[in-house]
Amino acid sequence: MNYEEIGLYALQIVRSFVSNNHYTEAYAFVQTITFPSADQVNPTIFTAYTYYLALISAVFLQYETALRHLSLLLQGGDEVITEFHIHVYHLFIVVSLLTGQIPARSTFNIPVLAANLNPLYFSLTQAMRTGDLDKYLDILHDNAAMEVFEKDNMVQFVPR
Repeated sequence: MNYEEIGLYALQIVRSFVSNNHYTEAYAFVQTITFPSADQVNPTIFTAYTYYLALISAVFLQYETALRHLSLLLQGGDEVITEFHIHVYHLFIVVSLLTGQIPARSTFNIPVLAANLNPLYFSLTQAMRTGDLDKYLDILHDNAAMEVFEKDNMVQFVPR
């Protein structure tokens, strides 16, 4: 079996665990394998695996590890933004807030991201930046906002 196959199979296993909300099993799996390096597998496979590492780390409250993985995914230009990048930004913003870091305002000004981050993620960031507990609680109690977080798969992180 070559590195490409190992990477693909490992990614499929992790994806299966995560899609079925079996985060404990996913965590155990990623702790026991040695995933091929970035230069040994297709960049798409490596990128997806790195995203899952970030998500699993965030679920297990390992926010700094999650941020390292997310930062790696966000390196490079913002010329082409896909749905995947938008989801990575959502997770990056929420995990940053969980570590007490406030995402740069410029993140919300990237033209292709603005519609996908504003106003909800910006409002959440503003509430945390200013320490406005009432605004934060308003967001948590807003059904429409929670539906957006649910759609973005962030609902498990926002109440933390």
